[in-house]
Amino acid sequence: MDKWRKEDNHKPILLRGARQAGKSSTVRNFAKKFDFFLEINFEEDKVTRLFYWQREEKNANAEIDFVVQQGMEIVPIEVKSGKQGKMQSMHLFLNEKKSKIGIRTSLENFSVYNKIKVVPLYAIGNFSSGKLIE
Repeated sequence: MDKWRKEDNHKPILLRGARQAGKSSTVRNFAKKFDFFLEINFEEDKVTRLFYWQREEKNANAEIDFVVQQGMEIVPIEVKSGKQGKMQSMHLFLNEKKSKIGIRTSLENFSVYNKIKVVPLYAIGNFSSGKLIE
């Protein structure tokens, strides 16, 4: 995890394992090395299944940090550490998969850009209840 921390372009860490094995404590202790961190516990939400999307084509690689299903909708979620980014992978996913909406969570305030709904990091916990795509 320290190697990951030293990289310039962080990707989300997805940690899975047996219950009561110390996963949450390990992540929270590791997170003390950062100014902020986001913890989403999908294990407590028995409805939401978590996926990842990646497309590898010559000169056209793309990836989405998280993909979840809410009702009949497939919703891509990108996690950004700052306020910048072109969201090219998000736009590609939305067009290819004909998804109605994508979620970007970052330090930005609530807003909407085309089909991308921006949700501040502090509010992303509401996603499991389905409130973010309404």
